Amino acid sequence: MPYAVLEAIAAQRPIVATRVGGIPEIFEGETDALVEPGNAEALASAMAAMLDDKNRTANAHRRRLALQARFSVSSMAGEIETAYMAALSR
Repeated sequence: MPYAVLEAIAAQRPIVATRVGGIPEIFEGETDALVEPGNAEALASAMAAMLDDKNRTANAHRRRLALQARFSVSSMAGEIETAYMAALSR
């Protein structure tokens, strides 16, 4: 899980990221904030679009609220515990 991305969202910072690892899971349904890895032009374009977005602060706040419950410490710990318990029961 890319905690740096979660920390940026928790700090309500606008963010552009690449589609690698667990990042797409965080941005479920928000593909406009993700670019293909290794595509410098797409990254530059997404960054410019984010900087031009007059609603970027409101969007960052909305993203934080939307993901707060899903990626809270208690939620994530509960999911990990459930996975471990399921593995142990096999």
